Amino acid sequence: MNATSRPTQYYIAPPNIPEFMYKWSMGAWKELLLWSWNEYQERLKQNARRGNFRELTVQASEFSPERVLAEVHGFRKFCALLSQNEKLWNQFTRAQRRYIVRCYELRDLLLRD
Repeated sequence: MNATSRPTQYYIAPPNIPEFMYKWSMGAWKELLLWSWNEYQERLKQNARRGNFRELTVQASEFSPERVLAEVHGFRKFCALLSQNEKLWNQFTRAQRRYIVRCYELRDLLLRD
């Protein structure tokens, strides 16, 4: 079984971007942020299509695009790389910075449990 045929926890695959790009590329971050929103929307759509309304209400109340991004493998490392590049951090809008910080804080809360 090759890597592409394995089932994943995502409906939409995360962006396939090398880790080092998260230190230098604004485009890599924008793609990751957009992916988290699209993945969240796709999860809601799939539950609605299947008729899993109980799951849909639980997901709508407990999950968010921030949680999807916080659960991505390597997100802490991406944030560590971002913290080393102040110039890139200053290119983000205020809303994007707040979103990344909320995701990072949620990641820490999820790891405590």
